[in-house]
Amino acid sequence: MKTRIMLGTLIMAAVIGSSVGVGYAGGGGVGTAGGVAFFRCYEIENGASSRLQLSVADDFNDSLKVSIGMARRLCTPANADTFPVAGQFSLVDPKKVDQITCYDLPPSKPSNEVVTLLDPLVGSQTVLLGPPTSVCIQSLCTGATDPCAP
Repeated sequence: MKTRIMLGTLIMAAVIGSSVGVGYAGGGGVGTAGGVAFFRCYEIENGASSRLQLSVADDFNDSLKVSIGMARRLCTPANADTFPVAGQFSLVDPKKVDQITCYDLPPSKPSNEVVTLLDPLVGSQTVLLGPPTSVCIQSLCTGATDPCAP
């Protein structure tokens, strides 16, 4: 289970990392916190399984060899702001972000959108999107032995 969670996080980080330019495009307006991008993540109801295996390593664990399971979440760039008072964000230097932090969302209705995804692990797959389950934002990791350097 821990391996699947780590793998899901790795895949999400890769998808989000490939979209980093989205966070800087707005220059700190609505949808960003000083240029740091937001993402909303949806459950995938009928994701494809990959036949690939990966060797995965990060700053918190040694290399693990894992088999890829089913696609579980789709994270998409999102506009977000605080309310009722806008702009109540903590300051983070957008040039130094090196991680993704995700927060749970309360239960809501499924999206019921059918989308086709193309990724390096399974190629093309058509999926049904369930409810949004989390919101994620780029973050800066500090305080570890090696300050979370990639």
